[in-house]
Amino acid sequence: KARAAYDRVVVPDRYRGLDRWTSVAPQEVERAFVAANPGLGATMIAPVCGKRFLSEVRVCMTKALDFRACPEIDGDACRLNKAVMPPVRE
Repeated sequence: KARAAYDRVVVPDRYRGLDRWTSVAPQEVERAFVAANPGLGATMIAPVCGKRFLSEVRVCMTKALDFRACPEIDGDACRLNKAVMPPVRE
């Protein structure tokens, strides 16, 4: 089920295969994921930072793997203007 959930989310092209550290605006990352995933809204996703690094992008889903709103993760959303994104491993 975890693999199916992973496969359900489209990672925007600009964030696939990063081979170097990159500075990003977490709000822009969120908008890019929303644009790349039909049915995904801003209340269903949260980029998460640790200190100055973007550590993950959380997407909420139902048990049927449909996107769902999840205000409970919004408190963990990154509030930085810029964060450092590490190279992506796929």
